Amino acid sequence: MTAPADEAQLFERLQESLAGTWSIERELGRGGMGTVYLARDVALDRPVALKVLHPALAADPEQRERFLREARTGARLSHPHIVPIYAVEAQDDLVFFVMGLIDGESVGDRLRREGPLRGEDAERILREVAWALSYAHAMGIVHRDVTIENILLERQTGRAVLADFGIAAAVDRDGEEPLLGTPSYIAPEVIQGAQATAASDLYALGVTGWTMLAGHTPFMADDTPALLLKHLTEPVPPLLRAAPGTSSRLARALEAALAKDPDERPDGAEAWLALVAGDGERVALADPLRRWVTRWEMVRPFYALGMSVTAMLSIGAMTNFNSLPFYGRYGSLLSAGFFAAMTFAVIGIVHLGIEMSLLRRLASAGFHHGDLVQALARARQAAQRVGRRTPSLLGRVVNDVAWLTGLTWLLLAMGLVPFLLPYSPTGSDWSRFGDVMELAASISQYCLLTFFSGLGFNFLVPAFHFTPNGLWARLRDGFWGSALGAGMLKLASFGLGKSEGTDRTLHRPTELVLDLAIEEMWQALPPSAREGTADLPKIARALSNRVAEARELRAALQGPRVRRSAEADALDARLATRQERAVIALERLRMVLGRVGGAAAMSGELTAKLHDARALEQELLLELGAHAEVKRLLRQGRAPNRSLTPKATPA
Repeated sequence: MTAPADEAQLFERLQESLAGTWSIERELGRGGMGTVYLARDVALDRPVALKVLHPALAADPEQRERFLREARTGARLSHPHIVPIYAVEAQDDLVFFVMGLIDGESVGDRLRREGPLRGEDAERILREVAWALSYAHAMGIVHRDVTIENILLERQTGRAVLADFGIAAAVDRDGEEPLLGTPSYIAPEVIQGAQATAASDLYALGVTGWTMLAGHTPFMADDTPALLLKHLTEPVPPLLRAAPGTSSRLARALEAALAKDPDERPDGAEAWLALVAGDGERVALADPLRRWVTRWEMVRPFYALGMSVTAMLSIGAMTNFNSLPFYGRYGSLLSAGFFAAMTFAVIGIVHLGIEMSLLRRLASAGFHHGDLVQALARARQAAQRVGRRTPSLLGRVVNDVAWLTGLTWLLLAMGLVPFLLPYSPTGSDWSRFGDVMELAASISQYCLLTFFSGLGFNFLVPAFHFTPNGLWARLRDGFWGSALGAGMLKLASFGLGKSEGTDRTLHRPTELVLDLAIEEMWQALPPSAREGTADLPKIARALSNRVAEARELRAALQGPRVRRSAEADALDARLATRQERAVIALERLRMVLGRVGGAAAMSGELTAKLHDARALEQELLLELGAHAEVKRLLRQGRAPNRSLTPKATPA
């Protein structure tokens, strides 16, 4: 470890040597190989990160040469998920390289601050790192030190970026040949003396993914030799036991990467990505849409707080009223109900404020109502691929007890009210109720307290999540797909100017892009032309919706729940053909509308294209009307209860 005085002297020497080229501002951090400084490229006026090899290592010719060689090798890489290296230099005993500055934190920092990552976030990060490794391996470059500390997360976008390609610290092994890398992540074959390869990088990626999901590395020991021995001899602990919420698909992919024998691992990062993708890779949602889709994580703590506050107020009501006659005891129930109503009225306002704030951000970034509907559909498909998470035993018990006591309280309260109304709280009327009614009132008090406390616990550590096709998910999707959802977005966007947002909306499927373009072009027509083509936006929207439905059905048919068969393939082929023809029809509508415009909007060409689009929409409607066939395939032969046929667009 370099002494503080030496570090201060190194900082001064760096400033003197690099003056006029790189302006050093402050230290960012230290690692096993060197110190990282925040600097500024004077010529280009941009912030950069400058990594300086520790003086003790720079004095070693072998270490110095390896550092320079690997840094120059890394400088050949140009990839959105790899930190770029701008310069590699050596001035006397100062050895350093200059790289892009990533405004954010490492995955290790995130883990230490927040604990294990959510499965969706971990999978996205692993995908992006695997893309980077696939690119580097194709260039013949091995990283050698893939760890949670070398994966950086950009603050604004959440993008994962892999740093320090090939620049791994040496691990001393008591007289043996030193290893390059971090002991907790080194592959078994490298420990045994083999050269680092793409397969060893994949093993390190597996350890990294396991660590992100579990919150700790799979192997831990008091010293390095014992840790390396565990990598060689002990099986990897089951990830689903260490991180129960992980999808089985991702767990299997990580277990494949962690095979002891490199020949048993997937054949490269691309093959591993195919394992992760399962039934097909999906493009990630834009960050503003992802925040909106996962907004429940922002709101949930407020509901947990509301339940806790209501439970505490209920305790106060019980304490104050329990010494009074029966009306006093029942009054505690009424008071608790009043407190709950007031508390959740406040939380409802907070929830609405968060909702409107996120919607306003979406509107300002250029997103439309169709984007919201598409995002929910994509989230539903992702949830179906992952499957329902199994809650812990404690979560199930607390959830069941909470709802059981809540139902008990409701039944007791409803049963007691008719007896209470005809009587006054004084005189001999009290004796008519007797001990049984008093006991019922007391039980209902504690049931109410248990109900609020249990729900508060489940809001804080939720036992169950929305299932992809559950009641709440269907109600949510129905609301946001309706005019009410569109109205909320329109209200949230009040006062905003038109936003291009093209870089944020590249996730849109083709049919939605065409639909929005047709609507915008139609709105730009003169009023007289719009009157003559009033059906145009409705037909385009209907056709776009049918294409989206076909896309979703095809994704379901290609999913793991459907056994491949000639019947399924034939239905998928028919849907694909209809989908392609519908997109072409939308494209032709847009082209004709842009070409004819204004006074010529009622041209015969446009009328013909509208007729074709309507006919295609009806064809797709008939094809999609065969939901019973799709359901049967999805249920693997079980007959459905009834067919869910979409409504036709009015002619």
